[in-house]
Amino acid sequence: MKTLDHTNFQSDGEIKARQKALFNRLHDEIYMPHYVFTADQNGWPGDWEGRTILALVSLAKVLKEEPKYLDEIIENLNDHLNE
Repeated sequence: MKTLDHTNFQSDGEIKARQKALFNRLHDEIYMPHYVFTADQNGWPGDWEGRTILALVSLAKVLKEEPKYLDEIIENLNDHLNE
């Protein structure tokens, strides 16, 4: 199985538009650091935060854009999650 090399990947057209829309959505209030640690109330600690980080990192690699809140979310992990 071959994996996709994000460094050489370029999207265009509808795929690029969808990637950009997803990236922009991840900058809505529910994905901001002050909210992201309070979002999961369903008994899956770290799930919402982990999925948010994965989505931001993956889309940032493909779009070659820096997410606004990624560093702050990562810096606050120790304050909000179990050791």
